[in-house]
Amino acid sequence: VIDKLVPPGPKPARQVIIEQYPPLPPKPQDVIIERWLPVQPRTRRILYERLPPSNQPATRPIIVQYGPPQ
Repeated sequence: VIDKLVPPGPKPARQVIIEQYPPLPPKPQDVIIERWLPVQPRTRRILYERLPPSNQPATRPIIVQYGPPQ
């Protein structure tokens, strides 16, 4: 017959969980809303004037290709 009480064992160590997250992104800039007073459209005179005909000779079509030197 055993009449001696055994004390309980030591408590287990506490577990600490550390979670690391990346830093929060910077806050976006404030949005500025501009409100303008209504302006009535203006009537503008438009003058059309033809250019004189050009007297340049016709040029040859040239193809330019860019690439690594050979």
